[in-house]
Amino acid sequence: DGGLDTTFEDPNVKGFVSVIAIQADGGILIGGNFDSIQGKPRKNLARLTSAGTLDTTFKQDADGTVNSIV
Repeated sequence: DGGLDTTFEDPNVKGFVSVIAIQADGGILIGGNFDSIQGKPRKNLARLTSAGTLDTTFKQDADGTVNSIV
């Protein structure tokens, strides 16, 4: 409805996010230039659940800044 989702958790990104992609299952891929998400090491690429929490089963790192996700 365009309203603010107050249940979505703050991903607490240490760095910046430059791209977001919503997956068909509701997962959220984020890319950019960061070192951690919610206090857990993640380098430049991470997946969040639809509630905004870190998906700890997705453990991919990117060597450089992520500017697009296909």
